[in-house]
Amino acid sequence: MPTIKSVATSDGQVSNSQGDIFLYGASSISNQIEVTVSHIFLFNTSATTQTIDVFIKPLNGTSRQIRQVILAQNESDDIVGGSNPIRLSPGGAIRAVTTTDAVVDYSIAAEILS
Repeated sequence: MPTIKSVATSDGQVSNSQGDIFLYGASSISNQIEVTVSHIFLFNTSATTQTIDVFIKPLNGTSRQIRQVILAQNESDDIVGGSNPIRLSPGGAIRAVTTTDAVVDYSIAAEILS
């Protein structure tokens, strides 16, 4: 059974063009099985409503949308929560895009398993 090796975090602001908000290392990480993303917090700092699209992209794969969130001014959401974590293999990424550049803050919590 995998055990938690370390905790990974990521934070920043979502862009208005699709980009990585969490990248799980390279495919050469042989001793790490997967990462479990337990929380993705989003907060809209803009005075206007923002639509945020969230994607999973496997190594050498195509981005697949997993969620769309619409946040009003000063609204937030934990789009993963603890009960439905996202699991990524090495080289995988979580990507996002929003309506207006640099107005949606994000914070991600994950556990790297080995």
